[in-house]
Amino acid sequence: MTEEMLKSVHEKQILSYARNHFSPYIYVSEIDEKSSEARLGLIVQDGIVDHETDEFRIRTVNLSNVGSLRWQRSPRGKIRFHGSTRRQLIKNTNNLYSTIINRSQQLLLTSLYEKLVTIDTVSVAMKPFKRILVSLEQSDRKTVSMRDLGRRLSDKRRQRAPQYFNVLKELRYIERVGDGKYTIGEAMSNLKADSIESTRLYSMILADVIRQRSRYLQQVLHLTMIVPFLRWSNSYYFPSYEAGRLVKMHNKELIANCRRYYGVHTDEDSANSQLQSMVEKDLLTRDLNGNYRGIDSTFEEYSANADKDGILAPIQVT
Repeated sequence: MTEEMLKSVHEKQILSYARNHFSPYIYVSEIDEKSSEARLGLIVQDGIVDHETDEFRIRTVNLSNVGSLRWQRSPRGKIRFHGSTRRQLIKNTNNLYSTIINRSQQLLLTSLYEKLVTIDTVSVAMKPFKRILVSLEQSDRKTVSMRDLGRRLSDKRRQRAPQYFNVLKELRYIERVGDGKYTIGEAMSNLKADSIESTRLYSMILADVIRQRSRYLQQVLHLTMIVPFLRWSNSYYFPSYEAGRLVKMHNKELIANCRRYYGVHTDEDSANSQLQSMVEKDLLTRDLNGNYRGIDSTFEEYSANADKDGILAPIQVT
């Protein structure tokens, strides 16, 4: 028996064992005859409903390394398998799929941040940053101190004042001039040189802070108000990207997607309130039948970034 023939026999035996013990959607992504080991992949199916055409489509995402199996042949010729357990395979599958979802969310953020900063709850959370910028621009000396700003903040935000200043300093919107005082930084000067009006200037800077420091804002400063809106956006735009076009989606599909992607339970009232905020800020639209649809320009920018990143490779249409 040739090496290729032997490899084919082993692959069939591995598939038979893996599909009986793990999942019918298992496939062999790589096989090494020398080490008697095979890497296992899993086909994850995403169902997409489009109320525009009343179509139901399935896209399959191939996760190429969710586990492995080694084999040994007994003196009597019987093959025994050992390696990944079902629990390990499920854990690896969830982790790999979550990686795709999180990568999609990060790519989507680039297309959304200027609109996200205008949502009321997000705007309130970002207010300490705005106060620094406003105080700095309106000061006669064009400086602002942490002590002066602290008097206007709540106790909790006063304790975090150094972190607010540090974020803006790292992004070069402000720079330290000694004695705890800060002045306009290079990045802010460059924007002001373009004669951008103040309200627009603040919005652009705050949006850039969200874009470049979203994880820090959430994990360190605990500004989590942005999270639901990112999740709703990803729950709409990611399946639309899988479908290759903007689809019409009911809130029930959006809620189901959000639960599947993030493992969180969201009640319908809260979901509808947050989705309404997204409609008001031009992140989504909603028709008279209650179906949501995305924004063309947002989808085009996100799709271009997702294509470049290859977040779904390899992928097949079924």
